[in-house]
Parts: sequence; C-alpha cells; structure tokens
Amino acid sequence: MTLTWQVSDPGTHDMLESPCALSLRPENEEALDPVYVPCSGSRTIWPRTAETSSYMRVQLSALKDPYDEADPYLVEWLDIVMLDEDGPPPDAIVLDLMGDRELERDTREYASGQEVVYQLPTPEWARDGNPVYVELDRDVRLELLPESYQGVLLTSESKASFRRGGTAPTGLQAGDVAYAEPAGLWGSGVLCRGTCVIFQPTDDHYFVRVRNTSDADQTVRVWAYTSFFSDDNEPLNDTFYDAVELEGLVSAGAIETVGDIDLWYAPYTEELAFFTAADGIALELHRLDYDGIVVGGPYQDGDSFEALSGEYLRVRPVDPNEAASSGRSHYKIERVFGSTNGGR
Repeated sequence: MTLTWQVSDPGTHDMLESPCALSLRPENEEALDPVYVPCSGSRTIWPRTAETSSYMRVQLSALKDPYDEADPYLVEWLDIVMLDEDGPPPDAIVLDLMGDRELERDTREYASGQEVVYQLPTPEWARDGNPVYVELDRDVRLELLPESYQGVLLTSESKASFRRGGTAPTGLQAGDVAYAEPAGLWGSGVLCRGTCVIFQPTDDHYFVRVRNTSDADQTVRVWAYTSFFSDDNEPLNDTFYDAVELEGLVSAGAIETVGDIDLWYAPYTEELAFFTAADGIALELHRLDYDGIVVGGPYQDGDSFEALSGEYLRVRPVDPNEAASSGRSHYKIERVFGSTNGGR
C-alpha cells in the first residue's frame, strides 16, 4: 500500500530538516517510532509479520507553529489504511534483464524499513534453461514472487544463500567480493556482491521485492541478468539417466538453484573424498545402488568413503530448500591417492 500525504502550512523548526513526522501502528502491535518525513510525499508500507492483520493506523503529525514545548505536535492527518495484498502495487518499477552482470539496473536511496517492488519481465530468450540472477550490492531482504503476486518463491537476507518460500536463511556476513577461486581443480565460482537469488524462469514475468531491513538509510544497487551455470553439467545430471561418470582426479559441481541435486556414476570400486566450499552451504553425499536405494552416507565435507563399481553418488544440500551462488555451493569428489584403481 502506498501512502500519499500533504500538510498545509506545516511551519518550520530551526533544529529539524522537516517539522513533519509519520507514525505507523500495525494492528495488535506497538506503535513504531515516528520518522521525520517531507511534509509532502509518499511511502510504501506493508505488514511487519505474517501474523499482522489487514489494517494499519497511520498518523501524520507536524510541529505546531509557533512551537509549543508542552504539546509540540499537531495531528494533521489520521486514518486507517487497509493493506491490499491481492496484487502488486501499480507503481512497480520495471527491471529489464541484461546479459552482463556489471550493468546495474537500478540505484536508489532506501529509508530504514522502506520497500520497493520491481516487475521483472522474462522474455522467451531468457527462458532457455539458463539461470537468471537478481543481485543487490548489500545484505537487505530480497524476495522473488510469481507473476500472480501470490506467495513468495525465493527469499534471502544475506549473500551467503537463499531459500524457497518466505523465510530467509541466516548466513555468514562475507566481504564485498564479486568472485572467488575455490581451492582444487574445478575452476572459479561466482560470489554475489550482496543478497541474491538465482532461478530458471518459466513464466513471462516475476516480481522482486527489496526491503531495507537495517536501522539506517541505505543506497541499494540492483542487478538483474542472465548467465550460465558455473557447474558445467547443469541443467542436466539430476536423474539417473543423465548421471555423469566420475573421471580424472576430480569431479566437481555446485548447487546453484533450489531443488537441484547432482548424480554421479562410479564406474570403478575406489576410495573417494568429498569436499565442499569454505563458508558455503552444508552439502551431503549419499551412495545409491542401481535401484536408487541409499547404501551409504551421508558424507559431508572432508569425509572419505569407498564407492563400489556401478553405484551412483548423489550430492544435495542438507536443507533441501536452500541454494547459493557457486562460490558458496561448489563441491568436489576427489580420488584418494593409492586407491585400488590408481592406474586408470
């Protein structure tokens, strides 16, 4: 819901940039601290929690002119605002996709608690199975919603990871770096600059909600771009039919989208070791027989195990609703030196 207000003859006050203050009180909650605002302007509000019901009391007050220290504020406007969550706001900002992760799509100042809604068109060329990134330059709340605007598909409040639904994961607060070089032989991985979500679009458009969850005003930059999976085996290797055969010294992948699993085929009996990204999401590996029945595991970062010829190895996140950019979701399956098939 977007509020619009105008205070006639608000007066002035030498100590304040504006004599006007906006106060919100969601139903069944304590009133929020008043925030000084321009005496003419607008602001988007929303329920603070899923339990907040459908109205919010809004009070706009201005310092009296002349100033009265005993009773300083004059209530200029008082109303009950109905929160309409059936559809997107009419002023949603169009966020056009780019093919370059360095071209930002929007930059704006967010007041503490402010929310902005974007409409993200995903034309047919962007629905080719490759991932779309929506990325910010800092850790504030980011949500991806379907074109119906009903429910939340993906949520994050940290560059560390994102998850399915409306509950954001808790994650590390890493430095502002754009790329990382994972140890080992599997190449480079992508690290988001701030909060991000990664998905494979299937609909004509989506909505993106960005909310400044910090206590201070912030300038937030937004990128929206198509890219490629860092995991060369994606978007395949999710089924037994498409399982990738282990070969060479190291086989590697990443869990870059929610719901992704990676399946590998072990052609030989040998000792293997499983390693995951430092400061990454928790991943696990299971050994499966020909019928898909678990016969070993879960193995996690640093574990060694024997894989038998003809088995499948399944890698997935410990939390099936979580994923992350490849710099925080990559892994490798490494042959242990001296294993029984060391000559292949």
